[in-house]
Amino acid sequence: MLGLLCFASIQAAELVVTEAYAREMPPGVVSSAVYLTMENTSNREVVLLNVTAVGAAQVMIHQNTIQGDMMRMRPVAQLKIAAHSQFSFAPGGYHLMLMGLSKPLQAGETFDLIFQFEAGQAVKIKVPVLGNNDSSDHHRLHKSMDMKVQD
Repeated sequence: MLGLLCFASIQAAELVVTEAYAREMPPGVVSSAVYLTMENTSNREVVLLNVTAVGAAQVMIHQNTIQGDMMRMRPVAQLKIAAHSQFSFAPGGYHLMLMGLSKPLQAGETFDLIFQFEAGQAVKIKVPVLGNNDSSDHHRLHKSMDMKVQD
């Protein structure tokens, strides 16, 4: 399937994005979540300020938190990824929320996700959409994806 290796330079910082995926959606649903792992292999902190997606009115960085016996989502304005560290967007934790989608996500498709960093750089990746009943390991199917630094 999609087995593309992604490395990008963000002003002397190395960022590796792997295991990105979203799930297909039923008709009429206009929001979805994206999960992935980011690794900062550089000696400097990287600050993610904004994310956009082709076909989505808005992408928000969200964090799930538990308050009492209730799980809540709260938006996060920016995300700091420490030097030589890894950060996961995973179910039940941080995730990227796609809102106002122009059409439902369909299994087998991909869409572009663009990350805007404090250093002024943009990184573009392709995110695969997996089926809801897909029992295969998304880590094996989608080890990584295209990533380009944009000027």
